[in-house]
Amino acid sequence: MDYGRIEKLLEKYWSCETTVEEEEELRLFFTREEEMPEHLSRYTSLFVFQRTERKVGLNDSFDERILRQIDRKQGGARMWLTLGMRLAAVFVLFIGMGLLYRHMDRMQKPEPADTYQNPAEALAQVEKTLMLVSDKMMQGQKKAERNIEKTETLIKYIK
Repeated sequence: MDYGRIEKLLEKYWSCETTVEEEEELRLFFTREEEMPEHLSRYTSLFVFQRTERKVGLNDSFDERILRQIDRKQGGARMWLTLGMRLAAVFVLFIGMGLLYRHMDRMQKPEPADTYQNPAEALAQVEKTLMLVSDKMMQGQKKAERNIEKTETLIKYIK
């Protein structure tokens, strides 16, 4: 037997470059009950397994079992029970989501509380805050006016 050819075929097999005929040649070689070198005998179980698994198929009762399961699934009571359970699960899911939304809505709206006991202090704080906002708005307006002036001069140069 030409073991050199078998070794080359094995190299091609492991790099996924063999043809179907070459793989069949390897299966035939390893399924023979002849003496072979030890370095090749370790592959015997792989190729014997492949050869025997090709012969495994469906038995005659397979079609009958599949048809019985299809008929069983088309039964009325079981289908209605499954549908009812699915609808109940969806209903419970929507109820849970509604309760969660209601709870989250309550958690996000704190009740307003008075921070000042004296109305004069509250008025002074409001005035201070409004002055700060007014000052910031004035600064922004001045910057905007300066930028408008710059763009107007640029537009004059462009024209």
